Amino acid sequence: MSLFEVMVNIASAFGVEVKPTGARAIRDSMPSPNAQPLMETTTDNAQPLQVDELGLLATRGQVLTDEGSFRDNFNTPSAALNTALGSCTFTTGSKTVTGTNFLTVGVSRDSYVRLTADGNTAWTRVARVISSTTIELEIVYPGAGGTGASEFTNWVQAVGAGGSLVVGSSLCSVTSGATNGSLTSIKRTVDAGPLRLEAKISISTRNVNQETTVGFASTSALGGIEEASFFFAANVATQATCRVKAQGGAFELLSLTLPNSLTTAASLVYAIELSNSEVAFYVEDIMVASFSNQIPSPYRELEAFVQIFNNGAVGGSVAVQTDYVAVENFNEVAVVSATASRAVSVMVAEDAQYHAANTTVASVTETSVIAFTVPAGKTLFMLGWSLYSDTATAAVVKMGRTAAPITDPGAVGVTNGNVFFTGVIAGTIGATIGENFGYTSVRCAVGGETLRITVTAVAATSTIWRSQLRFILR
Repeated sequence: MSLFEVMVNIASAFGVEVKPTGARAIRDSMPSPNAQPLMETTTDNAQPLQVDELGLLATRGQVLTDEGSFRDNFNTPSAALNTALGSCTFTTGSKTVTGTNFLTVGVSRDSYVRLTADGNTAWTRVARVISSTTIELEIVYPGAGGTGASEFTNWVQAVGAGGSLVVGSSLCSVTSGATNGSLTSIKRTVDAGPLRLEAKISISTRNVNQETTVGFASTSALGGIEEASFFFAANVATQATCRVKAQGGAFELLSLTLPNSLTTAASLVYAIELSNSEVAFYVEDIMVASFSNQIPSPYRELEAFVQIFNNGAVGGSVAVQTDYVAVENFNEVAVVSATASRAVSVMVAEDAQYHAANTTVASVTETSVIAFTVPAGKTLFMLGWSLYSDTATAAVVKMGRTAAPITDPGAVGVTNGNVFFTGVIAGTIGATIGENFGYTSVRCAVGGETLRITVTAVAATSTIWRSQLRFILR
């Protein structure tokens, strides 16, 4: 019996209820993994703790997800922030991008893509990777478009006159140049608060009229920019300014001296925690400022950014060496109904991917109509699949993994784990067969294994089989 079980039994004997504690601030997980159980005497129908069949605590409380969180350690294989995507076709005014191997090169939802020839103004965010050959964008593509060398990245980039963005030794060097009005930056859309940004940076030198900013800002200027950021403008290496701005308001500022005799030339961790009621600023995990008045709106979409702006004549170039940027994004899941005696199950949808195919078959032998090979280092969790026939052809349908034909067990009582489903699709036009697991995903294959659907038709009639796999890769 564990120590926790002993505590629960002792507490129950004395009419005491044991409750887990939650973290107060968004910088901790909720509930806190470091929290100690509290014993609290109750007078109203105290109930013992409930656990599920796996021994996990069942409790009522706030549910948070971290969907949208990210971290970039700047370990790209080249000296640039971008990774080659191969030859792709982009069409002006369209959300669809076509190419090859999208599922294996690392592009994913929330990546940014462009036709290389279209430059930095064409970076567009990915809404979803539909298949190995098709990507859907969040907005229509703004560039000139065409077919040719393409790239993806974690960051929308701007490079001003004389500036540069160079990656090396796990650092992103954001360099300003010395031209008046030059702006060099990296930025990435995240979400509305609550959010936490953490960036480890060093500033090579501090010059008059050179402004380095790290933090959050609203993605749209409509109604006025909102911001929460560290601002380094003066040529004093021991000072920084914390600033916040609400929609339509002016900046609220606090200039400060860095703690513990630190200077901005050192590689320091700067953090900003933004909630609906407060923005807190930290340097090397020491809180240095807190604001609760002019702070960004609760539902305003924000972006994380690092930038240098030359706001006048400058004495030379500045480099901001960025070791990493991380954002923790917390979303509350609201429970809209409850019962008097049992907690309501809350399921959180993950980012599902789709793989679809149209395959013509005119044979009575078992034929693969769709196949997907799991990338190395990934595990595939199936959410569902479907198969549709456009002719009156009945067929035996199998869904499973490895080579086609999908190997059946050799004898009664023998299992091999390769066949997940066997059934018959009706011989009627428009017949459909499949499974939908909802958000209860099923682990089906690991890196290198191939998931597929096969058909064995009863007649050699030319038939188009339209199939789709829906899954999560982890």
